[in-house]
Amino acid sequence: MDWFIIIFINITIFLIYLIVQSSLNHENLFLDKLTNKLSLISGFFITAALYLTYLIYQSNINTTKKDITFKIIDRGWINVNLKILEYYNLCPNFADSLYFDWQKVNNIK
Repeated sequence: MDWFIIIFINITIFLIYLIVQSSLNHENLFLDKLTNKLSLISGFFITAALYLTYLIYQSNINTTKKDITFKIIDRGWINVNLKILEYYNLCPNFADSLYFDWQKVNNIK
């Protein structure tokens, strides 16, 4: 996505340069002929802007999905562990059976 943004910015700067140069030269030059075609180039800008917007939205959606998933898993796991620690004294063997040896509640305390 980064290369697309760099190319888009360079083309925009080049077209602005062409417009400025054609406004300074009042002769019938190549730039005048090229700037008369700028209305056709606007189609490229619209297409590029739509594609760039799609890429940005897609990236934001993927990032949001990852963040929400991690928050849900983290919150759920923390709540389960807090309940296990809270009721550990009532049933320590059961609480220890939920973990591997290196995850035992006694090691946490």
